[in-house]
Amino acid sequence: MSAIYALMHDDTCIYVGRTTKTIDARMKQRRNHCFNERRKHKKSYNRPLFIHWRSMENKDDLKVCLLENCDKSIQKQREQHYINLLKPTCNGRNEIRQI
Repeated sequence: MSAIYALMHDDTCIYVGRTTKTIDARMKQRRNHCFNERRKHKKSYNRPLFIHWRSMENKDDLKVCLLENCDKSIQKQREQHYINLLKPTCNGRNEIRQI
């Protein structure tokens, strides 16, 4: 089973993602990649989502919303559906495509 989730800031969708882990485990991993100073040399440190998150005055204002649970075999299609629908501002690696 996979989960499709959105990260919201001030009622704006800034990111849509997917995970086969629990959402809590995925967010713990995301937070580590975003705020771990030892990762500054890594390419992922400067992803649009992480730049936005670090710029927020209150880091806990980023809210996670479960959009859908789905079978792993269709997770990419479902994620893309929500990217097209919600038009998140920080999905830099996920090009918005029509499906």
